[in-house]
Amino acid sequence: MTQTAVFFAEYPLDYVLWRGIARILKDERPDVRRLLVTVAEPYSAGYVHDLADLFDDHHELALGATYGAWNTALSGRTILAHLLRNLPRAVKVAKAMREVPLPSHGVAFVYAGHTLNRQIFLRHARDRGLTTVVLADETPDVDLADFYYGRHASTIFRLYNRLFGVGDLDLYWMKVPDGDKTSQRELRIARDAADHVIAGDHISRVNQIAEDRVAWPFLPSPPQLVAARPKLLLIGGSYMWEGLVRPPAFYRRYNALIDALRKLHPQHDLVYMPHPGAPGEAEAEMARLDLNRFEVGDKMSPEEYVRRHPEVNIAYSIFSTCIHSLAAMGVQAHALYGLFHDDAIDPLLRHRLDQRWASQRYDKMVVRDEAAFLAGRNVYKPADMTPLVEASVRRLLNRVGIAISEDYHESTF
Repeated sequence: MTQTAVFFAEYPLDYVLWRGIARILKDERPDVRRLLVTVAEPYSAGYVHDLADLFDDHHELALGATYGAWNTALSGRTILAHLLRNLPRAVKVAKAMREVPLPSHGVAFVYAGHTLNRQIFLRHARDRGLTTVVLADETPDVDLADFYYGRHASTIFRLYNRLFGVGDLDLYWMKVPDGDKTSQRELRIARDAADHVIAGDHISRVNQIAEDRVAWPFLPSPPQLVAARPKLLLIGGSYMWEGLVRPPAFYRRYNALIDALRKLHPQHDLVYMPHPGAPGEAEAEMARLDLNRFEVGDKMSPEEYVRRHPEVNIAYSIFSTCIHSLAAMGVQAHALYGLFHDDAIDPLLRHRLDQRWASQRYDKMVVRDEAAFLAGRNVYKPADMTPLVEASVRRLLNRVGIAISEDYHESTF
C-alpha cells in the first residue's frame, strides 16, 4: 500500500515549513505520495507559494473558520455571541474538510494546531486513520508563572475543539503592569491532540536541538550564480498593536534606524516586506515609516522571497521569526529591538524577546551595540546548517513512521 505524507497549510509560514520536509521526501522517498491540503486564510490572501514541483496533489478549501475574539470577558452571553457568529462557518468548513479525499494509510502533518482550521483538519485525518503529527510552537524554557491563564479564550477554544477538533488548547497572556496591554502570549496544545506532538526550535537559536524537539525545516536553496546587485530585506510588523511598544518614541527610533540602514548599505537594493494582516494594517504601519529608496516586496513570505531572489544576503527586523528562518537559509539576519530605549520598547517586552529570539549561535544576530552597528562592524556569516536541520527532520520522519536514512545527502533538487 502506498504511503502518503499529508501536509496542511494555512499561513505563509506553513508553506515554508512543508517545503523543507517535502524536498527531503522527494529526494529520498519519492515512493511516498505527497499531498498538500490548504485553506483560504484572509490575512494571507494572494500570497504566492510556489510548491507545485514538490507535491503530487493539492486540495484547496475556499472557506476558512475562526474561533473569533480572544480577549473579552467570559460570560454566557459572550459564548452565545461566539457561537452565533462563528458556528455556522465552522460547520461548513468541517463538512468541506470531510469531502477532502484523504488516504487511509500515511502521516498527516500540522504546524502548531492553534487555529480552528488546523483542528478540523486533524480530526478529519484522525478519523481517516492517519498518523497525526503536530509540530508545536512553544517558547523553550519559558516560565508560565510569568503569564496568566486566558480563561475566556481557552474556554472558547475547548468548546470548538470538542465540537470540531481533537484536543484542548490553552492560552496564556504575559503578565504586565496594571494599565498595560500586550499581544505576547503562549499557547499550549494538549499532548493527546495528535499521535505525536513534537515542539520545534530554530537551528540558529540554539547550539544544539534538544532530543525531544525538532529543528524547524528551513532549508536554503541550492547555490546559484548571482549576477544582480545584492538585496537587503527589512521585515515589517504590526507593531502598533503591541501594547508594550510606545509610539511615538518607537517610530522615531525606527525611522532613525531605517536611515542608518540606507547609509550602511548603499550598495544594496532595499526591499520592505510588509507583515500579513487585516486589511489596511500594512498600509497603516508603512505610513509611519520613511521608506525612501525601499521598494515594497511582493505578497509572499520573506522566505519565499529569498528563495526566488538569491541576491538577498542581509535582512533586518525589529523582532520577527524571520530572523531565524532566514539565517538558516544563509542570510545574515538581525533583530534591532536591542537598540530601542525604554521609552520606545518596555524592558519587560525586551526580556520576552530575548527569551524567544536571542541566539546562542550568533551573538551579533540581535544588535545591541549601537556604535558597532553604525560603524558597520555588527557582521556575522551564517553557517550552512543544512546537515543539522536535515538530520533532525530525518529523525522526526522515522519517529512518526516514514522510514528514511538518517544520513545526510546533498539535495539534488
